[in-house]
Amino acid sequence: MTLPTVDEVIDADRPTLKHYCKLYGLPEKGKNRYLRARLFELIRLGKEKASSEIEIAPPSGGLSRFRRALLLASKGETKRAMDELDKCLEVCPESGLSLIAKSLLLDVLNEEGSVGYSDEAVVVDNRVEVLLGRALVLLSAGRWSDAEDVADSLVGRLDGPIPMLLQALATIPAGRSGLAVQFLDEALEIDDQIPELWNMKGEIIVRLGNYGNSLPCFDQAIGLRQDYTEAHNNKGVALLHLGHYDDALECFERALGSRPEHPEALANKAVALHMLGKGGDSLKWIDKATEIRPTAELWNNRGQILLSMDRFAEALSSFGRALEMNEDSLEARQGREITLERMEQKRREDEHLAQPTDMRGFLEAGETGPT
Repeated sequence: MTLPTVDEVIDADRPTLKHYCKLYGLPEKGKNRYLRARLFELIRLGKEKASSEIEIAPPSGGLSRFRRALLLASKGETKRAMDELDKCLEVCPESGLSLIAKSLLLDVLNEEGSVGYSDEAVVVDNRVEVLLGRALVLLSAGRWSDAEDVADSLVGRLDGPIPMLLQALATIPAGRSGLAVQFLDEALEIDDQIPELWNMKGEIIVRLGNYGNSLPCFDQAIGLRQDYTEAHNNKGVALLHLGHYDDALECFERALGSRPEHPEALANKAVALHMLGKGGDSLKWIDKATEIRPTAELWNNRGQILLSMDRFAEALSSFGRALEMNEDSLEARQGREITLERMEQKRREDEHLAQPTDMRGFLEAGETGPT
């Protein structure tokens, strides 16, 4: 059984990622894929180091149990892997690698205690592997400032662009997107052949509203990987903001060429068609997107398209679905209010048209005597 590399996990499309998670007994939903990728990397290391004797040898020592735990995780036996880690910690309670491995596994499994185990791990072990695991756990827990501190400590100790990538990941949610771009620039100075870094930089620049400046980043990412779905999709989003709807539509079609079930590209294609005045075609694509991933944002987009087509009852239903998923969605709430106003306006117009017209005054004014 071939284990995926970190890059393969990070870049995997949803069906592939679902396959990986099912294969190794990990949940598909939940924590970010960087954390999940790190766990796969730990599994890979464990399997590469493990010999055939590990499975049959009595797992008495801490190191044997640690390796056995990783081997079990690689086979999808997550509960047994967790049991082995617990037994390993009974033998070696201050094993930093075991503590951080348990922390990562708990986090990926959406169970409590991951941060606590990472706290213990760094107290007893300050190795790069432990610090890297802790940074990922803190990012997943939303402790951006603490994660950034750990990432800072890895600069100079861990070769390659990973420390700068972690710094960028920690600063983006904290609203410091400009600083995140600087960190990614530093990472790209070390290695400019990583398409994910170019794509991420472009995404952040889009968030900053500099849509035109993001395009060269996406072009760099696509140049390094022609079938990079996310980069094609993100370039299309930037072009949408710039009002270049035909070019945006072409980008979304390229994204769907490599991943036909990509929900964001499907939804964005619908938006592009809608902006081009092709409401009927756009509805088909937004319906497909909501079928694959029924989020509040997509239901709101569907409602907006239906509203533009004067299909008020269906629009109202779509906005309602969006608000069921996210009651704080301002766009969906406003869309529903506008739909209700338009429905009331149409009702009044229909009532007015249905009233019989009094022609007496008109006839009297137009009457003439016999000539």
